[in-house]
Amino acid sequence: MTLSTQFIEKSLSSEDILAIQQLNSRYFYAVDALLDGNNGEIWANTFTSDGTFSLLDAENNIIFQAKGTQELLQTYETFPDVKNTRHWSNNLLIEVDPEGVKASCYIIAMSIHTLPATIIRSGIYKDRLVKAHGSWKFHSRSLILDPNSPAG
Repeated sequence: MTLSTQFIEKSLSSEDILAIQQLNSRYFYAVDALLDGNNGEIWANTFTSDGTFSLLDAENNIIFQAKGTQELLQTYETFPDVKNTRHWSNNLLIEVDPEGVKASCYIIAMSIHTLPATIIRSGIYKDRLVKAHGSWKFHSRSLILDPNSPAG
């Protein structure tokens, strides 16, 4: 589904906003392997079937990109720190614009393998969302690392 074919209203309902907040939370719980079931599949299913996940440096250069369910599943399997990391997201901003629905949030990823926990990366997510078959999904999700992020 492309953004141009999505039905967009001028504002989102409270139910849509809550559903997008839940999608954001489900993404992070799955990436931290905290959900019952196959966390890789749950994570990949937060995206549309043709959805894209991108990792960018602070200058918006693409470091890594995966598109489509199969590449997303393969990407999840390569995450090195799934069981030793907790992601803290904050300031989720959801907006309707002429191209559809966009969202963004701050992110801090912490290693819980150390005591005290240490920051291993920080940045901001920028998202494009679509509602397909009654469920909100990421059509694209980009993590833009902060200039001084330890992983940057």
